[in-house]
Amino acid sequence: MTYGFQKVEGSQEKMTRTSATDWCRFDLPLLAVGSTPSWILSVRPAQRTLGSCLILNQNRVTEFSQVSERDVLELRIVIRAFEQLAKACFNPARFNYVISGQHDPLLHLHAFPRYSQEVPFGRKTWVDDRWPMFLTFPELESEPADVLSAIVTVLRQGNRAHGLLAEWEDDTHS
Repeated sequence: MTYGFQKVEGSQEKMTRTSATDWCRFDLPLLAVGSTPSWILSVRPAQRTLGSCLILNQNRVTEFSQVSERDVLELRIVIRAFEQLAKACFNPARFNYVISGQHDPLLHLHAFPRYSQEVPFGRKTWVDDRWPMFLTFPELESEPADVLSAIVTVLRQGNRAHGLLAEWEDDTHS
């Protein structure tokens, strides 16, 4: 699975699946929760805390300073949707956001629900071992497919029920 870019709206380029980039590692067909024209909300394969997500910019920018004013307004919509979904599905106490850009050159944010207590979900009890301190980022393995699927499912169902974001469309079969 590969993603590339296609010119639209003047100098803006939207993510499409036309040539290889690093986006394939995010497995969007399986993990995307919803989107706006400029952003995709997707479950993070390595769950640092329950409900950890990525907010991926669909425009070919590498630094936050390159984001348009319209995209910043859309980002607020996506963050608001993420927080509403996480609260409804998992009941976190707070949220943390990180823009690091260390491994993937294209702009994305890491969104982490934070928990002051243990949260039972799926086959395990999730513990935010750094609460209330700043998160650290040890190398984490991706969660098993059934765990990720359960997280994606509850977030997508919440998104549909509340009409917060458009469903992300995988355009490879159209």
